[in-house]
Amino acid sequence: MALRNIVTLVFFVMMALSGTCSGAVYRVGYSDGWTSRDHVDYKWTSTKDFRVGDTIIFSYKNQFHNVMQ
Repeated sequence: MALRNIVTLVFFVMMALSGTCSGAVYRVGYSDGWTSRDHVDYKWTSTKDFRVGDTIIFSYKNQFHNVMQ
């Protein structure tokens, strides 16, 4: 009986420690990065499934753009 309790405890501890966390990294606008071209194309988002924990990177050239509103 005691052996079964120990095995059960070890099993639950191993399951608790084996949890995984995964998050994807997305770069806005693919290789062009964040641009302010005349035609804004949001098609790249239609193939993405954003979830909590994902990172979205807005790459831009600071000589031409800024993040101020």
